[in-house]
Order: sequence, then structure tokens, then C-alpha cells
Amino acid sequence: MEHRMWAHPFDRPIKLDEDKTWGVGPNPDAVTGYDGIGWHSHFVDHESGEVYQVACSDGVNGGKGAHRPEHERWMEAARQVLWEGAKVVLDNGGSEYRISAREWNLLSNYIMQWLDAPTGATTGVVGTSHGLPVVVDPGLAPLVGNPP
Repeated sequence: MEHRMWAHPFDRPIKLDEDKTWGVGPNPDAVTGYDGIGWHSHFVDHESGEVYQVACSDGVNGGKGAHRPEHERWMEAARQVLWEGAKVVLDNGGSEYRISAREWNLLSNYIMQWLDAPTGATTGVVGTSHGLPVVVDPGLAPLVGNPP
């Protein structure tokens, strides 16, 4: 499996059976013998469909997530825009909230914070937000633009 330093914000996170953890930063004084934990996060490339992994870690000496810090800030702002968009559609009497496949991939990083009832689907109705069905339309362009 290919290893990348960082995940693209539009790449979809996935869970694999290979998701294991390991010790990072050996320290004989630490209870576990290490200062932190390492793991691989897995993603599907939004352009090629290739599955790849990104090494991540946490611990007393800081850590490394799957996305670049500037992408994480952009992703959080984009998530907020999309979440607020669902509220606007609901307030205006809309019956569904349509988003692009790239936006769905981005939101998959926040699924527990964003959807009331996820369905597990990747297209069509993927769940609800504010009680409103969220529909992934592969033909839509992302409203949130592109990451920096």
C-alpha cells in the first residue's frame, strides 16, 4: 500500500482491518514504555481511487495528524460553511440538502459531528443533518472551493 506524508482534504477516510497502533518515543520512565502512540490513517484518493495510508501519532512531544495544519484549518471552515448551509436550506423550507462527492469526502472526517443519522452510503442519501436528508450528487462541483 502506498504511503503518503499527508492526506488531501477531499480524499475519503476509510477504516481497514490493518488499523493497528504502536509505541512512539521510547521512554523507560513511561508506564507503557513510550511517550505516545502511532497509527496509520487510510484514505481513498478522490481522483485516482487509490487506497493509501498516512502515519499519525500523538504523545507528550506533540503529534502528527493525517492532514497538513493549514488544510485542517480550511477543512474546519469548510465543514462549518456546509453545516450552516444545511440550516439555511431547512429554514427556507427545502426538502433535502445536496452536496458534491468531494464535500462528502471532506465531511466524512467529521461524520459524527455533522450527521444526525449516517447511512453508510457514499452517494445518494448519506444521512440527515438538522433532520434534513443529505444527498451526495457526484455531478455537483464543490461549493467550498479548493484547499490552500
